[in-house]
Amino acid sequence: MLGDSTPFDSPPPIVGIIPLRIGAGALLLYMHAWNGTALAWQHVWNQQPWDLMATMEQAGFSPLMGKIFGAAAAVVAAFTAVSWILGFVTRFSSVVFMPVALGALWVCNKSDLPYRAEAAVLYFLVAVTLLVNGSGWLAVDTLFRMRQDRKKSDSFFL
Repeated sequence: MLGDSTPFDSPPPIVGIIPLRIGAGALLLYMHAWNGTALAWQHVWNQQPWDLMATMEQAGFSPLMGKIFGAAAAVVAAFTAVSWILGFVTRFSSVVFMPVALGALWVCNKSDLPYRAEAAVLYFLVAVTLLVNGSGWLAVDTLFRMRQDRKKSDSFFL
């Protein structure tokens, strides 16, 4: 019956975190990371123009630091998006992504881009939520955890 639980019962699986994780990862990959990583690659290796460099300079970065931080943010965003979609090292990628989201918020506020700042805040909150709750039961992390638990239980009975 609902409410008849003891403190030692296992919590129910968090279903709501799974669509959040997969949806936010897909959105991050599609709207920001895929294009950002391709543009960063073209800018760094082929010296093609990148609109982000003007935004970074407007925020107060030198061209070299803008290039370094912009390329690093694009790579971290791509890694985080794939990690969130798969549910693999979700907490780690969320921790790594948080400074990128806060940096994006800072750059957007310095460059007077309020709508992009709103997206940075939302991605930061998704990262905090995934850090606290984990990836949920439909994730690669869960498969590894189940395998480790099985090995522990097998060695217990030997």
